[in-house]
Amino acid sequence: MATTAKIAKDRKLEIARRAIAECDRRLAKYRAALEAGTDPQVVAQWIKEVTTEKEAAEHQLRTLKLSQPITAHALRELIESLGDMLKLLHHAEPAEKAALYANFGIKLTHKAPEKLVLVEADLAACRANGRVGEGT
Repeated sequence: MATTAKIAKDRKLEIARRAIAECDRRLAKYRAALEAGTDPQVVAQWIKEVTTEKEAAEHQLRTLKLSQPITAHALRELIESLGDMLKLLHHAEPAEKAALYANFGIKLTHKAPEKLVLVEADLAACRANGRVGEGT
């Protein structure tokens, strides 16, 4: 059963998607107006306003998507989809791995006595590098 919070979030996602689609529709209309001879300065102002609205809606959509927790099943599918890339990573030089992990905001700490590797992920670093939540 869907929770009230999930229903509200789904509604916000739909509103953001509709706002983006409406902005795209308006931008196409403004392009047609420009091609029909409307003053380019007027159309440029319209485009600027709509682009600002669209960027806000896209930001809202990304923010909402980033707040969705990943399920164990989805994580497993993601890992399995990497296929041979995991082999390549396994055989990569330590310096290459370190650079890749740093780029993704991942920190590994080896705890030899416990035979553990602790993994920390800085999602802010991933977002800054355009790695998280970019899909729609």
